[in-house]
Amino acid sequence: MNPITHGLIGWTGAQAMGFSCRDRGLLTLASILPDLDGLGLPIEIISQGQLTWYSSWHHQVTHNLLASIIVTLILFPRAVSSWRAGAGIFLAFHLHLLCDLVGSKGPDGAPWPLHYFVPFASENAWPNLLLTLVLLARTLYLAWREGFSPLRCLSERVDTVFVTALRQRFGTPGSSLH
Repeated sequence: MNPITHGLIGWTGAQAMGFSCRDRGLLTLASILPDLDGLGLPIEIISQGQLTWYSSWHHQVTHNLLASIIVTLILFPRAVSSWRAGAGIFLAFHLHLLCDLVGSKGPDGAPWPLHYFVPFASENAWPNLLLTLVLLARTLYLAWREGFSPLRCLSERVDTVFVTALRQRFGTPGSSLH
């Protein structure tokens, strides 16, 4: 499926769900971003197959759970209806993956495989996934409690928006959550 189709699916879905224009844009972006790992195609073509960046990496780097979490964490602080849009962003990303599973084929004509748990786990490494989920929950809790997250390494402003959203949703540490 091409990125334009993915974008149109994201846009019409977000519009049908009544999101604001800004949030529709974010959901549309989330429905296209998994194809970032397809940017190796021009390089592969120019190199006449010497650099197999598309055939080797498309559906490997950004078509997985980790990428969906990263995209959601980056986009949802920019949303108007943050938690609702955050869920929509996460779902729009996954709708892209579902559409690829149903309607896409690789260069050899076979369906694209989906390596959903890369880099967390191979088929038999569920403890790694569980550990990652526990550490992610702990990181979110510490961001809420301490007032900063790993996003601070990228942008203090984005981190502040993220922590503020956590505290608006879950209350301020030390306050009553009534």
